[in-house]
Amino acid sequence: MSLLAYDPERVGRLQRAMGEAADGLRAISCTDPAAADAMRVVRATICQLDSTWLPLVTGLVSCDPLSLRQRRSERIDDLDQSLIRVMSSGYGWAVQHDPLSDDPATVTPQEARALGATLNEIDVTALVNDPVQLHWLARQLAIIGGDAGLSSQFLANFHEWARLCDGLGSERAHRLAAASTGGTMNERTAVVADLDAVFAGLADVQQHALPNGHTDLAAAVVVPQIDRMNPYSAALVVQHLRLDSTTLAFVTDSLLRRWWAEPIASGSDDPTTDADHFVGANTADVLFAALLCDAAACRKYMQLALPHLDTVFATADDPRLAFRVVLAGTAPSTTDAAVAGGIVLPVIEYFSQAEYRCDVVLCDGGGGEWRLFLADLVAPWLVQFTPLNEQFSDDPDRTKHALAFVFEGDAARARLLTDAASSTAGVRAAAGDDAARPQDIAAVVTMLYRLALETDVADEQARQQQFDSLATLASIAASAATGVAPVVGGAALLAGVVVDGGSASLQTVLSGNMFDPEGVEDDALYRKALALTAAATDVLAAAALQLVADGQLPPTVLPTPQLDLTTKYPDREFRHAYEAWANGHQIGGDTRALLDSAVNEFANAAMVSDSVYARA
Repeated sequence: MSLLAYDPERVGRLQRAMGEAADGLRAISCTDPAAADAMRVVRATICQLDSTWLPLVTGLVSCDPLSLRQRRSERIDDLDQSLIRVMSSGYGWAVQHDPLSDDPATVTPQEARALGATLNEIDVTALVNDPVQLHWLARQLAIIGGDAGLSSQFLANFHEWARLCDGLGSERAHRLAAASTGGTMNERTAVVADLDAVFAGLADVQQHALPNGHTDLAAAVVVPQIDRMNPYSAALVVQHLRLDSTTLAFVTDSLLRRWWAEPIASGSDDPTTDADHFVGANTADVLFAALLCDAAACRKYMQLALPHLDTVFATADDPRLAFRVVLAGTAPSTTDAAVAGGIVLPVIEYFSQAEYRCDVVLCDGGGGEWRLFLADLVAPWLVQFTPLNEQFSDDPDRTKHALAFVFEGDAARARLLTDAASSTAGVRAAAGDDAARPQDIAAVVTMLYRLALETDVADEQARQQQFDSLATLASIAASAATGVAPVVGGAALLAGVVVDGGSASLQTVLSGNMFDPEGVEDDALYRKALALTAAATDVLAAAALQLVADGQLPPTVLPTPQLDLTTKYPDREFRHAYEAWANGHQIGGDTRALLDSAVNEFANAAMVSDSVYARA
C-alpha cells in the first residue's frame, strides 16, 4: 500500500519557518557590484517562497485536504484503513491512499504493525459480516505470514489471540450451522473459506515465532493464550502449524481433554462453539485430520490418550477419523510390536468394557463400524495374538480374550476370516521379520480356526469361505521359511520359493467339495490340518525343484510327496510320506536339515497352538 501523508503540526512549523526565511531574505541588501549574482539568487528564492511554497503550505494548513477527505469517508473504520486510522487518530497525520501508486499485494512493516494493533480491538462480528474486509484480511495475513520480518512487526502489536480467535471460531461455528439449516451455499464456500484462510494466516505468522528446530514445545508457546482460548478456536489455528510429532500429539491431547471436560456452552454468554451446533467438523475432527498427516504423531497421541480413551472415541463428529488415527499409530510399517501392543490391547479392552455405550455414542457414522475397526486393528498383528508369542503380552489369556471379543462381531469375524486381503496383510509382513517363526505363522491359522469354532460357525457355506481364506493364510506362511532356515545358505535357497493361493496343492484343496464332517469340532480340525499340510506340501515341492536346479539333488527325487485327500489325518500321512521319500532318496546333511525345517517344524507347531486354544 502506498500513501500520501503529512503531519499538520510539522507543516505548520514549516509555514512559519518559510515566512521567517522570506522576511530574513528581504532584509538582505547589498549595492556592491561583486554581490550582484548573490543578490539575484536571494530575490529568486524570495519569489519562489512567495509565489509557490508559502501559498501551498498555507493551503494545506488552512484546508487540511487529506484528513478531511478521510474523516468524511464512510470507510475510515474499515480494517483495510488500519494504517491510515493509526496515523490519523494515533499520530495526528493527514493521510490517504496514493491513487497513482497503491499495490494491495505489498505490505509495509508499518502496515503490519497497524493491522496487529487494530485486530486487538476489532468488532469480529462486523468484520465477518463484511465479506470484502474479511477477504482482504485473509490476503494480508497470507502476505505477512510469508515474511519473517513482517510477522515480527505484526506480533509486536498483536496480543489478543484468545479474543480474536474465539470470535472468529464462534462465527465459523454459527455460519456452518446456518448453512446446514437453510443458509446459502455462498456462506459455506466463501465466508467459511475466508475464515479458514484467516486462521491459516495467523498460524503462518505464529510459525515464525516458534524456536528453530523446535521439539516438545509447551502448548502456551505453540499458540499464545491457548489456555484461555476455546479448544475449537485453538484447533483451527493448530491444524495449520507445522509442529513436530511430539508437540502436535501433546497439544491435541491437551485440547481434547479440555473439550471433553467443558460443558456445552448453549444458553451461556460464552462465544458460540462447535459444541453448540453439532454440525460439521468439531475440535476432534480438526485435530485428528492434522494428526493423520504424521504417523509418528498418531502413535504418540495414542500413547498419551490411553488413560482417557473417551477423548479419542467419543469426541469426533466422524468417528472414522478416530479409527484412522489409531490404525495409523499402530501400523507395522511405522510401529514395532511392543509399542503397538501397548495401544492395541487397551483399545480392544476399552470397547469390550463399554460395548453398549459404544453402540450409542458412535451411532452417527460409526454405529457397528467400530467392530470392523477392531478387526482392522488386529489384522496386521495376528502373529502377536498367538499363544506362543509374547510381544504384545506375557499373559496369553489377555490376548486370547481380546481377540475373542473382536470375533464376537459377525462383521468383524467375517472380515478376519473371509477377507484375505485384510487378514493376511499382517502375516505377509511378519514373514520378513526375524521374530516371525514358521510355528508362529502356523499358530495364526490354528488360532483363527479355534476362535471360529468357539463362536459356533455352523453354516457350511460360511465355513467353506473361511477355509478358502485361511488356506491362503497358510500358503503365505510358507514364505516365512525364508527367514528362519537353520542351515547356512538355506535362506538363499528358499528366497526363490514363492507360494501363493494359486499353487497346485492348494488349488486341489480348494477345488472340490470334500467336507463331510461328523461334527463341528472335527470339521474345524480337519480343515486346519488340510490348510497347514497344503502349505508344507508346496514348500517341499518348491524347495526340491530349486535344489535339483542347483545340482544339489538328482532329478530322480521328483515328484515330491503330495497331499492325500482320502485320509482322515492328512498332516500325519504327509509327514510319514515325507520321511519315506527323504530316506528313500538318501537325502541327508544340510539339505535334509533345510527340508526338515521347511516341512516338519512348520506342521508340528500347529499342535502346540491347538492345545492352548482347546475348549475349556
